[in-house]
Amino acid sequence: MLDKLALRLAFAVAGMNFILPKLADVLQGQSPRVVAVVLCLPAAVLGTIAWFSVRSFAKSWPVLLCLAVAWFGLYRVSGVNVNRSAVFITYLTIIVPIATLVVRYRCWWHCAKIYVIANALAMGLALWFEYSIEGSSMMSAFYRFGFLVSEDGTQRLSNPNIVGGQLAFAAVLAFMLFLRGGLCLNRNGQWKTSGPPFSLGWTLFLSLGVVITASRGAFLAWFAGIGTLLFFGLHAQGQRRQTDIIVAGGLMMSLALLMAIATGFSPWESLQTRFDLGGNVWQASGRLEIWKNAFRAWTSSWQYFTLGTGAGVAPETLAHFLRIALPDGVTPAALDTHNTFVEWGLSFGLLGIVVGICLVVAVVYKAVQLDHRDGFFNRRALLLCFFLTSMNYVSFYQLFFISAGALILAMLSEPAPIVRKTPVTTANSPVARRRQVVHRDAALLVAVGVEMAGSGGLS
Repeated sequence: MLDKLALRLAFAVAGMNFILPKLADVLQGQSPRVVAVVLCLPAAVLGTIAWFSVRSFAKSWPVLLCLAVAWFGLYRVSGVNVNRSAVFITYLTIIVPIATLVVRYRCWWHCAKIYVIANALAMGLALWFEYSIEGSSMMSAFYRFGFLVSEDGTQRLSNPNIVGGQLAFAAVLAFMLFLRGGLCLNRNGQWKTSGPPFSLGWTLFLSLGVVITASRGAFLAWFAGIGTLLFFGLHAQGQRRQTDIIVAGGLMMSLALLMAIATGFSPWESLQTRFDLGGNVWQASGRLEIWKNAFRAWTSSWQYFTLGTGAGVAPETLAHFLRIALPDGVTPAALDTHNTFVEWGLSFGLLGIVVGICLVVAVVYKAVQLDHRDGFFNRRALLLCFFLTSMNYVSFYQLFFISAGALILAMLSEPAPIVRKTPVTTANSPVARRRQVVHRDAALLVAVGVEMAGSGGLS
């Protein structure tokens, strides 16, 4: 009971992470990130205890090797930005025991449901805060939803790209929950439909959140994840549920068009405008130039090339390489790489790249293997969404990485089979067939013995 309560708390806190700075600003709280990590620690501690006795993908050698490389990178840090390094190591390490705890209690779908509901709640609170500030002119805030400006209006507490990426991941999870809700295994090992316990409305609400953030990377990740499930994940659904999905999608589009015609406001207008920027889209809003300079910084010395800059100091190293400083001209600046894979390569060099490729290959291979076994595309859809969002920003510095990483590691695990106290004895089961053979042989032996006794063969 305590373990499951700790898991619920961890996934709820991680799901609401982008609203926590706003809540801290309104309630005059301090260090919401530290408070959130502390609330996730019980699940991590309990998962560490269970780590030794649970078979999990989190114990595979690519995962452990990546952790070892990250800790070695922390050892090489010379104190440029210890806070960023500590956040990175904490998030990367804590997902392993949490994933192990999820596998132990086989509560992946339950934790995913909590994460989805927490994201929807955080989005609802964010919309409420926007309304309390903008009032009747709230529509103007939808030009880029997700900044969550402080009460005095002087500071942005969040980033629409990060909020959109997290909502995209949650929307794909919600759609997976909806598709799974109408399925169960029959005695012959085939999927059959049943009543859906999870509403499609969660997916629609979170998808709206992705659109109004006007984040191009988040929209592409959402489109890839949802599209994969739509085109490859509906074959096991009944015809009635397929019809429900088509009708719900058509109804959503009709309502959106009616709202646009009646009010003159379309939620997708800002997103469409950002896609119409021409060359800026192909240059990824200047990110391509940053990635090119990160490559030049990586190859600027043999130490950076082989071992990297160290955990958490890649932004400072990149800014120093480009000779960028703060307005005072003395204090070194930091330039974010805006890409998880580029950040990893610059931080840990060739060693980290080789280890990272091993992990990605192992993750993709395991996902394909398990999806083929189950006959679904769930794991591949979720991985595709997460990889695309990680190309838009450095995901392992965000608090939602704790829950997303734990869910990914847990879904690639194969827990030990459940031991039945009473064997299945249906007419066509292997146990029943073996019993029939034993009873037949026993009856034959009894008949032979009786016949021999009657003929004097035993005298």
